[in-house]
This record gives sequence, structure tokens and C-alpha cells, in this order.
Amino acid sequence: MNEAKGYEVMPPSLRPTVDSRQRLPVTAVRNNYDMPRPPEMPKNLDTVGKRVRWWREFKKIKRGALAKRVGYSYSGLSDLELDESGASEKLHLIAAELKLNPHYLETGDGEPEATHPQDPPPPDNEWPFPSIARSRLKRLNKIERSYLETELLKALAEIEAERRNKAG
Repeated sequence: MNEAKGYEVMPPSLRPTVDSRQRLPVTAVRNNYDMPRPPEMPKNLDTVGKRVRWWREFKKIKRGALAKRVGYSYSGLSDLELDESGASEKLHLIAAELKLNPHYLETGDGEPEATHPQDPPPPDNEWPFPSIARSRLKRLNKIERSYLETELLKALAEIEAERRNKAG
């Protein structure tokens, strides 16, 4: 530190200087970051079904496995891939599983592979009563299940009423 003037002298930078001729315009930088499409990707992926099927096969995921992961029936996914049904409400889940851009999957526009793919939501199969085995409930007959359901609804109503009383 230079005591007389009260400031510190910085050494010269070790990085080479960038001259204005070396800088790229913003559009070139943006285009540089585009993810390349696989060379074997066909040009005729003109429907949602064709795009879903090609990318599923490209990523080596079996139809049944993908259907199970997104909570879709095998036949429903098959119909979607064969363009026998319209775009599904589960398209965003399919995009998440395949790590694709949902907009591309739906329209065919933009880059297929998502730069920031969303994580698929966790499966909703957590049993809310860990101390009660599901098998015990399956053994109940229709009348016993109806009774249990009625009692559970009463208990839930009491809990909700108590919460409202505490809040208000």
C-alpha cells in the first residue's frame, strides 16, 4: 500500500486484453449456446405424437416405463404417439421425463432439449397411514369400508372445525 496517498496499487491483470474486434455480437453468443439437434433426428417430426415417440426411443425408454412414470396408461401413451388422440394434459410430465422443452414438444418450435429441464413431480403414492397396513383395509368388506369411511370423515370434520375455532 502506498502510505503517502492512501490507496493500493493493483498489479496488471494476467488475462489477455480483449479487443473490440474479438467480441461477438449478442445474437452470435445466444446462437452459440443453442443445443445441437441429434444428427439422426428426422425432419418430419410434425406432430406431438411423432416427437414424443422419437425422443422416447432416442433416449431408450420403453413405452410402458414412460407411461408408468407420468401416470398415463400404456394404451393412452400409444394413442398419443400414433396421433390417434390429441395432446394430453400430461404433456408437461412427458416433457419433464424426457428432459425436453415443453413448448417444443407441443409445437415443434424452438430447441428440443431443455437447457434447464424441470424435474418431474414426485409420485403421489405415499400411504398417509404408516401404522396401518394397506392389506388390512383390503380385507374389509363393502359395509366395513363404508363404516370406516364415515368415521374418518367425521374425524376430519372435527379436526377442521377445531382448526377454524383456533384461527378465528
